[in-house]
Amino acid sequence: MTAICGVLGLEDKVLLKDMCSYMKHRGQTIDTFIDDNMSLAIIRHFNEPKLYYDDEVVIAIDQDIYAIQDKVIMDSSAIYSYLKSCILKNVELVKNLRGSFAFSVAKIDEKKKKVFLGRDIYGTRSLYYMKHGDLFLFASEMKPFAALEDLKLTINTHALNFYLTCGFSPTRETILTNVHKVLPAEIVEYIDNNLNYKTYWSPIASKQGPKNIDYWAQTIFGTLSNVIKLLIPEEEQNLGIALSGGIDSSFIAALLRKIHKKRNIISFTIDYGIRDKTELKLAATVADYLNLEYNVVYLEPDQVVKDLEMLQWIYDEPLIKFTFIPTYYLFKTAKKYVKTVFTGDGGDELFIGYRSDYWEDPLPIKVFLKMPNTIRESFLKLGQPITEALADLTGFKTLSLVAEFFVRKSASHPNWKFRIASRVFQGYFSEEELPKIIKFYNDFSDVNYKIAKLLNSSNSNNIIEKISHAMIMSKLPDDLLRLDKAVAIVAVKARSPLLDPFITNFALSIPIQLRYNKITKFLIRYVIKRYYLLPNKIVDIKSKRGLMAPLHYWLSKTAIRDYITSLIESSINFFNTNYIKKIWPPKTYTKTLKAWNLATLLLWLKVFPAKISYVNK
Repeated sequence: MTAICGVLGLEDKVLLKDMCSYMKHRGQTIDTFIDDNMSLAIIRHFNEPKLYYDDEVVIAIDQDIYAIQDKVIMDSSAIYSYLKSCILKNVELVKNLRGSFAFSVAKIDEKKKKVFLGRDIYGTRSLYYMKHGDLFLFASEMKPFAALEDLKLTINTHALNFYLTCGFSPTRETILTNVHKVLPAEIVEYIDNNLNYKTYWSPIASKQGPKNIDYWAQTIFGTLSNVIKLLIPEEEQNLGIALSGGIDSSFIAALLRKIHKKRNIISFTIDYGIRDKTELKLAATVADYLNLEYNVVYLEPDQVVKDLEMLQWIYDEPLIKFTFIPTYYLFKTAKKYVKTVFTGDGGDELFIGYRSDYWEDPLPIKVFLKMPNTIRESFLKLGQPITEALADLTGFKTLSLVAEFFVRKSASHPNWKFRIASRVFQGYFSEEELPKIIKFYNDFSDVNYKIAKLLNSSNSNNIIEKISHAMIMSKLPDDLLRLDKAVAIVAVKARSPLLDPFITNFALSIPIQLRYNKITKFLIRYVIKRYYLLPNKIVDIKSKRGLMAPLHYWLSKTAIRDYITSLIESSINFFNTNYIKKIWPPKTYTKTLKAWNLATLLLWLKVFPAKISYVNK
């Protein structure tokens, strides 16, 4: 995993070196190009592609590109040649690159300074940029911008709304004012202090195709098998699979075994050390059924505490999406055995997984919405204190979720888009809570409205498909950054067959009724049963935790609680103390998520290599 960075408008070896120093965990070798008010660099491991330049362009790319359309990539020269052609002729052809990537292509020997920045369709690899006076800077991480001595960094309170409610920003804005990110499937063109944006791919609504489920089952089985064959490095005798015991990773593991009956495939599963071993047992069942070598990665809270600040440094943005933590330890362990680890990422968004209430209103909400307005309003007013008190008393997850429903106005909004925005996308604080949390808070942007707008941007007429499209373009890319950050530090290749552009486009073409038929992942479950790939008890599983850490256990009974307490006690100038007392220490599932959200914001402020002002000036 490499990193790229650059400055247009300045030739400065010292600044470039300082920017690179913040990303030295991504490689031991630095290649630079400094000429004519342009300073560019790539940080890489010794065996990874170098910085490319000729008389026309300079290309720096962080990538794992394995094919261009149907043509398998044999070396990086083909990628450079194709990317140069895209930039000079038709940038939309970037969509033919198969794999993960983030790149910069700078034109040289021109009167106007011009650079193109781009990311793959899922934004799997991060890329940030900012304008500072007459300078334009970009980097794989945000930390390198701290190398500018005269730059005063402030918290972007507009984006902070999204971090507090969703855990990430689905827009170009980041938590730092004036620091932006290239969006998934986007090309950003900078030319003489002006920015232009081009989206080269977006999800398209499925069309009416054959209704015969066997046709789709046979096609997805054959297409996905061919993609997996393409992704398997022929020279590697050992292959890894991140195995959670859920359908997606188990499905990929089964296809790997189907393709290579005698190859050594090693599974890696997280053990958090708590009583519930359901998923460990499921993963063990899959490994035994498929004849995989079974490797359990033990995750100790004491070790997490020791590594927490290092992990935050690697992750760069606030560590709200805690799935990065188990992913890091899983890939770190995997490095001892394999060079490539397969994952099942993308299955939930493409084939309609997660829980059913992600896609349609649960029955209680449907009944509630049919009540007269006066009864609904009285019910909401009376229900909040009762359910919150019961949730605090019992600690039951269901009660804490019910209490959250009473707090959120959008949870019972007449328009389905606002209900989904609240229930699916805002997993932490509600909009109503925002003014109560931060002392300096002065920006009450309507997060629900903007997510509803995102949902409405899909060209599908089907509600479930609209939700799927919105998740693919916002929620999934943020989640996939955990892979980018983990492999960046441990130098193991992650391969996710369901994220291949061919598979993505094919999956999105399948009629939505076959992907979700009141049963999540309906088609995938059918494929597995039709080809006898896995035991029925794996196929019939209704819900799973995946790589999600047991946060409530961590924040109540381990050393992580003490560390978080020390962070919160040092936040007098940041949080409203009276409000913090309501959620710390956390008594319920939802308060645990909120406490983690605030704690990781404080952790980020502590670790980021520059002083950050709380108030925009």
